[in-house]
Amino acid sequence: GSKEFKSRHILVKEEKEAKDIIERLKMGEKFDKLASLSTDPGTKDKGGDLGWTVPSSFVEPFAKALAGLTPGTYTQTPVQTPFGYHVIQLDEIRDLKLPSFEEAKPQIT
Repeated sequence: GSKEFKSRHILVKEEKEAKDIIERLKMGEKFDKLASLSTDPGTKDKGGDLGWTVPSSFVEPFAKALAGLTPGTYTQTPVQTPFGYHVIQLDEIRDLKLPSFEEAKPQIT
């Protein structure tokens, strides 16, 4: 079945900035602290948190990079998208549970 990913990211304009962030992560700095450097206004104050999503909801380079991670790891090289350069961390993976008819019924009717 499909999987759902809980991830976070840091978005910056320059590849060099993203590489610097990756180096700082390797030195033991915390991802959620470094997320304050992100240019994504929706996630920078939440430690870069993107919540639970399916990779296909992201642009392809981001989705591919996310799908290639194991929980607790982050991208070792910057991921380029039309938005800039991302450093992506995968927190957890779970099976995608679609709501049962009973759970979805109030939203349908």
